[in-house]
Amino acid sequence: MKLLCLTYIRKKNKMKNYFSLLLLCFLSFTLKAQNCIHPNEIITSATTTIDQSGYTNITGCQNAGQYAVCDFTATGTYTLAGFGGFGSDYITFSNNSNVVVLSGNSPLVVTVTSTGLYRLHLSSNSSCGVDAFCHSVGVTGATPPVPSNDDCSSAISLSVPGNTTGTTVNGNTEVSVPATCGTAYSNETGVWYSVIGNGNKFGVSLCSTSWDSKIFVYSGTCGALTCVTGNDNNGPLCASSAASATWCSNPGMNYFILVAGASTTGTFDITMTQTVTTAPSVTVSASSQTLCTGQTATLTATGAATYSWNTSASSTSISVTPATSTTYTVTGFSSNGCANNTKTITVNVSSCTGVDLNGTGNENKIRLYPNPAQTQLYIEGENMQVEILNTLGEVIISGSQSGTTSYNLENYPSGIYMVKITVLEKQFIRKVLKQ
Repeated sequence: MKLLCLTYIRKKNKMKNYFSLLLLCFLSFTLKAQNCIHPNEIITSATTTIDQSGYTNITGCQNAGQYAVCDFTATGTYTLAGFGGFGSDYITFSNNSNVVVLSGNSPLVVTVTSTGLYRLHLSSNSSCGVDAFCHSVGVTGATPPVPSNDDCSSAISLSVPGNTTGTTVNGNTEVSVPATCGTAYSNETGVWYSVIGNGNKFGVSLCSTSWDSKIFVYSGTCGALTCVTGNDNNGPLCASSAASATWCSNPGMNYFILVAGASTTGTFDITMTQTVTTAPSVTVSASSQTLCTGQTATLTATGAATYSWNTSASSTSISVTPATSTTYTVTGFSSNGCANNTKTITVNVSSCTGVDLNGTGNENKIRLYPNPAQTQLYIEGENMQVEILNTLGEVIISGSQSGTTSYNLENYPSGIYMVKITVLEKQFIRKVLKQ
């Protein structure tokens, strides 16, 4: 480009704008900065951590011809400056693999778009000059803007599952949040996110965060938040000071997530996970659904991981002795506790008048034998309606009789059966054991 420029000038050297063109060509070359990559690191070989909190001194003695390694923990705009030696300090800013980001005279303003290790190559001039003099080198971070999700009303929507980066740097403390939600909120700087429930178990974590963080999860609306859960240290997903929390989400419900620092601010990765839940197939059975007053039945639930009965019990089986016919309710929960299924069972209770065959009245004319029975059960009595019921309360045999009648139990399983006899609108119930 230099040859073309000078050739053009020679052809036009009689024109009045000769000097203007010469100056333009000169500027076209000086605007292209020289990249000066040096092979030697400063003697201390220490990596300096840089953030945007203000001025950070890297070294008081870096020679021109050396580079210093810096760990930039926050993205943003920084000013790199070198002082000392002779001439004007010249800086080449590269990543840790010497890919140049920007070069120029000190002070040099650069934009760091990703965190990590970078190198500051120092020269005594733009021709990559070296010297043996001590130069002071430092970095000043520009004050970052207030995070866009600093307020609850500006919460950033999260995907499930998903991951995104964020920062609490230069954020403000929160107002109108509960003082405690899993852990105490103590006027820490925080930023907001939101997520819509779908019925699955949600997890939110900051596991890769190196600073002491907190997470708060709320339902409701901004200004009227209700605590769902929260965590400071050693949560369900992170075994460290990085916060994490899990909760059972309700389909369609909007949740707000506040990320805050226990004592500091910084950048972070926030991760959303979910465990898909399926409602368990719950069944409930009874050792007997027909009882005489004072008798006991065992109720058993199956098909779920955990259970909750309306008697306040949480075991798989419960024993009940109802005084009257009673309906029992059991709710079975999935292994993660987020899905459930509810079933009911009714246990019928009778006074069982007429069980004592030696009593008075019509019942003393009724006989049942043998008891226990194996294949045949004989019932004696006049003008009776007979029903034989299993433990579920189902009628398996019924009929009308006078005199002695044989009932075949051969094809029925062993167990307790109830014989209900009706005579002149009066009922008698007797238990029979089938062997």
